[in-house]
Amino acid sequence: MTAEAITGVNCNRAVSFAPHDQNNYDVRVTNVMARNCYQGIIESIDESLSIEHRGGFYNSTVDGAMSIGGEGAQRPDSVDGWASGLSRQAYAKDRRVWNVVYSNVACSGTFERRSSRLMFPAGLIQPLCS
Repeated sequence: MTAEAITGVNCNRAVSFAPHDQNNYDVRVTNVMARNCYQGIIESIDESLSIEHRGGFYNSTVDGAMSIGGEGAQRPDSVDGWASGLSRQAYAKDRRVWNVVYSNVACSGTFERRSSRLMFPAGLIQPLCS
């Protein structure tokens, strides 16, 4: 599967790798722009499933992603379901055994917390975001 030229503005997440109970292979994502999103790109497991049923993404990549943090992000809210507010992270991932491999990733603007460490061809790198 290939996805390219993805833009998210004032969104929850521009790209979400959430396999649930599926094993996914050879997914290629290029040219992502996430502006004022809660999290620009996320890798997330379904913790409601037992470990042997949690899926993953294998041999998959993101090439070219820019996450710009700021106000207007679509955030989960315990009272109303969704609220607008500050971006949380440029890039986020749950701890797991699989990794999407990233290249040409950048971020700027204001975020509540630092990005997670992502897998790059050179190893785990934590993108520097303000």
